[in-house]
Amino acid sequence: MPPEADLIRRLRAGSAVQLRAIGGSMWPSIRDGAVLLIEPRSGRPLRVGEIACAESESRLVMHRIVELHGDVVITRGDTLDNNDPPVANSDVLGVVTVISQRPFTARLPTANEVVYLARALRRRLRRLLRR
Repeated sequence: MPPEADLIRRLRAGSAVQLRAIGGSMWPSIRDGAVLLIEPRSGRPLRVGEIACAESESRLVMHRIVELHGDVVITRGDTLDNNDPPVANSDVLGVVTVISQRPFTARLPTANEVVYLARALRRRLRRLLRR
């Protein structure tokens, strides 16, 4: 059984899981390599702004909830311009409750970090200009 399939099985069974984040779509909230604790939903309602752990195409995706429409949940990575494809409420297996990552160090950012920061700033600027 692939490790991701085991994590999905454990979350569906109601167990909390810990995993290492891969990627930069949630930067700077969750940096690449951060250790996340994901608590199972246990039937509690979701809230906009929480970081959901959803099953999508047999993979786990940790993105922020931006909209809730009945049984449909819309998520998006903090640095991304577009929403993720909608997922069924039942495919949200848990929420990120603890993020453990090394503090920022005094170093030059990598090219990817500069891109992630630019995207995040652009999103926030667009939101401000729409008001």
